[in-house]
Amino acid sequence: MKKTIFILISIIVSSWSCFSQTDNYYFYKGEKITIDVNEKMFYVLLSDSAGLTNYFSNSSFQVTEKKSGIYFDKTNKKIKKYWKIVEVTSENVNQKEAITTWLSKNPSIERICPVIGDKYPVAVSEYFYVKIKLEDDFKVLDSIAGKMSCELVGEVANMPLWYTLRSGRSSNTLNLANYFYSTNCFQEVDPGFIFNFKNTCIDDDEFDEQWGLENGSGVDINACEAWEMTRGNPCVVVGVVDQGIDSAHNEFSSNLLSLSYDCENNAFPAQLEDNHGTHVAGIIGANQNGNQISGVAPQTSLMSISHSLFPSSTISQELASGISWAWHNGADIINCSWGDQRGDYYDELHSALLENAIDSALTHGRNGLGCVVLTAAARLYSVAII
Repeated sequence: MKKTIFILISIIVSSWSCFSQTDNYYFYKGEKITIDVNEKMFYVLLSDSAGLTNYFSNSSFQVTEKKSGIYFDKTNKKIKKYWKIVEVTSENVNQKEAITTWLSKNPSIERICPVIGDKYPVAVSEYFYVKIKLEDDFKVLDSIAGKMSCELVGEVANMPLWYTLRSGRSSNTLNLANYFYSTNCFQEVDPGFIFNFKNTCIDDDEFDEQWGLENGSGVDINACEAWEMTRGNPCVVVGVVDQGIDSAHNEFSSNLLSLSYDCENNAFPAQLEDNHGTHVAGIIGANQNGNQISGVAPQTSLMSISHSLFPSSTISQELASGISWAWHNGADIINCSWGDQRGDYYDELHSALLENAIDSALTHGRNGLGCVVLTAAARLYSVAII
């Protein structure tokens, strides 16, 4: 009995030193699973979105924010919770313990928890789950939870014998979960990892809606696998002959060239006529920046060649000029996401001028190697030479 009390006191006293003593394992179906606890990252749960940023701005600690998010409290849907995964950027890793101790004094911070992994970090939440052996064992669970200063939240809906527990503000959830398992009083203990079950290999929050890039059905373009080989190259320039690209859009902050052309008025720079060109440019090269979508080649450079695409008596002339300007000014690929009356006049009506501009790009672009020219419906002039 004295030994048990001593162990409990030791765990509680050492809880604020949780990051220097975080268990590097957990239990799953009776087996001890080793995990890679990141020594430079930690998960912070806040009640104030600006609390962490403002707190660090007045300190000497060096950290960078890796991920962040918002969710609504389970008990009160009107209360927002903010979380961040933060990485210590100082060369002195030992600063992490000092930072967590210092952060614990910030009233807006509700939890500080460990992080597992590096490239795709997974945080341990403030919740963990315990499955009792028999219904009568609830009393044992309640007793141990009280001794360990855990909140016994309640049953897991539709999951008999499973209960949700919430660690104390100063406790390490992973260590607590392992302690509960080590008592041999329970069937299973789940540490409560914060998984990201979206079908994604990047952080852009709308990537899972880009069905054609990666959906697991076998009819996508396997974007995640392709990005392991390349995400494009800034030296490759894609000229987007369209309604212009929104230069203020955050998806093009790193790859939209300042060199641009308004082919409708034979002037510089390109104009923003409507949103279609921005949409097309996003599909081609939207930055992987944690916002919205990802382009197929997010590191490729984009060049805007604008036109309203509204019918006019000189539209063929203007588009031909735009295509020619693109390859003369360094475009390696020329994208023309526009059609010609759905291709209804494909066999009857032609523009020798426009087709000549495409032929010239295919033949003379890239210093004689030839540009890749792409069209929307593959009926205006369906060619692509690599």
